[in-house]
Amino acid sequence: MIAELYTGIPLFPGKNESEQLMYQMELLGQIPESLRSKSKCIAVFFSDLLELLHTKDHQGISHLVGTKNIRDLLGEDADQTFVDFIIRCLDLNPDTRMTPEEALAHPFLRG
Repeated sequence: MIAELYTGIPLFPGKNESEQLMYQMELLGQIPESLRSKSKCIAVFFSDLLELLHTKDHQGISHLVGTKNIRDLLGEDADQTFVDFIIRCLDLNPDTRMTPEEALAHPFLRG
């Protein structure tokens, strides 16, 4: 939410689950295999080759995996500790994502 307040636009403006996932993967890249393999409805979102099935939004515009960058979205003038904070909060891998304790100790929040 803090990134959306900063930019004034939603990061993941999907109208349904498929669009949400598409927007997330466009910005954050491929979902880790460890998460995909736990999904109960993987066939709804991924092909047998684990490719995202839905890559077009409700207006027919394509959004491909990993084609956007958080740094570009936030802008070159964004404070780098803020950019790092957002990147670490949005990490799709729960094993490497910043924990709440790490977030509280992050330089962006510590000022």
